[in-house]
Amino acid sequence: MTSISTTTENPAILCALAFSEYHLWSNPSLRDPNRDGYVSLSTLLHSLSLFLEDATLTEASLVKSLRTHARDSFDVRMIVVDKTRRASNVGGYEVRRKDWAEITQRFPTFSPEYWDARTIYIENIPLSFRSTVGILKMLHALIAKDDEYSSSQGYHRSIQSIIFSPHHQDPPDALPKCKGFALVTLSDPTTASHLLARFPYKREHDGNKNDAPQMPAAGASDAIPPEELEARRAGFRTLSKGRWEALQAEYAAYRDDLLRRIAASSSSAAPPAVHHPPAPTSTQPQGDEHLAHARAEAPPPSYPPGCVIFARHVPQDTNKTVLRALFAALLVNGSSALDYVDYTKGLDSCYLRLTSREHALSLLRRFEERAGERGEESAITLELLEERREEVYWQNVPEKVRALAMQRAQTHEAQPGGVGPHGDDEDSPMGASGRKKRRRRR
Repeated sequence: MTSISTTTENPAILCALAFSEYHLWSNPSLRDPNRDGYVSLSTLLHSLSLFLEDATLTEASLVKSLRTHARDSFDVRMIVVDKTRRASNVGGYEVRRKDWAEITQRFPTFSPEYWDARTIYIENIPLSFRSTVGILKMLHALIAKDDEYSSSQGYHRSIQSIIFSPHHQDPPDALPKCKGFALVTLSDPTTASHLLARFPYKREHDGNKNDAPQMPAAGASDAIPPEELEARRAGFRTLSKGRWEALQAEYAAYRDDLLRRIAASSSSAAPPAVHHPPAPTSTQPQGDEHLAHARAEAPPPSYPPGCVIFARHVPQDTNKTVLRALFAALLVNGSSALDYVDYTKGLDSCYLRLTSREHALSLLRRFEERAGERGEESAITLELLEERREEVYWQNVPEKVRALAMQRAQTHEAQPGGVGPHGDDEDSPMGASGRKKRRRRR
């Protein structure tokens, strides 16, 4: 089976998605004004968000890609000037699917319920596939079974729509970008069920880690497409649209209830009395006995827990040096406390690896305290990785690097004094340990 990977095919792939049955049914601008199926390329390039992702795309490059890679799927013709044409349509090209007549006959069978049954939510998309074309290629590799999907025409047969949910901080006119998750509409409910079964969505508290996507056994990866290997490494998972909407409603209800509680507590005139329980006789806090027992039974992790922070909405024109200087400035001994900035140029997120959990918590606290002083970085948000997300991150880190990170964390814990009672960010000339620092003699 031929792999679709060349850049010249990308415009044809986008056009195939734009002319999918779902888009033709849901977007009247792809059928009007002539009702003959032809749409001017100018309309596509300037109105559909699919094509707005690539500012360098032109009518000429799109026509060349269609005639080279999708000749059997699309009719392309020049716009002919006649009395029915408006001045704005003079020149250029227009395109339609060759099976336009058959598609229009199927329109009465389509409905919102019809497409909802074929829509799934996907999450933890690998970084190298976080674009419309990238997701198309990855899903194409995951569902293709024979030569029917070996060319560009297979994309509009198998994948109907890809939607990126906007962030709540995005301006109204912002173009949604892939942040690792998307809603995907497929042609066949069987294909949707196939992906849901192979890449199930399991939350950490569901109680069975064996249900998470597993890496293939040694030697078995030769027969697996590289796209699937990369998806499994990233923890790629899927969820039906109905279940996704239920989780969204559950989260919204939880958030609203939490906000009501905060408002009620802040409006109360007198704070409620605090009842302090008697001090336990043992050194282990009584409330944590079951947790300590569970931790004693579980094998120790191969990485330092609680040391990775996920940063969102970093400026896309930044670099590792700028990010390291920004976050290290918030820490005492920032150059040693901030172990590594895991950033790929052009992305709007990065990972910060700290040498200890205390340093990570201190960075989160200082970052929030200085929220009004950040200027251009005011949109950045920080989140401590925990449980499954932290485990997936460290799985992609080389074993030697994990071992060095564990060694640094253990060395930090063994140091007398460690960090101060409020972390390593105490603004004191005495330092975090409470003792005055000695100057080194040269």
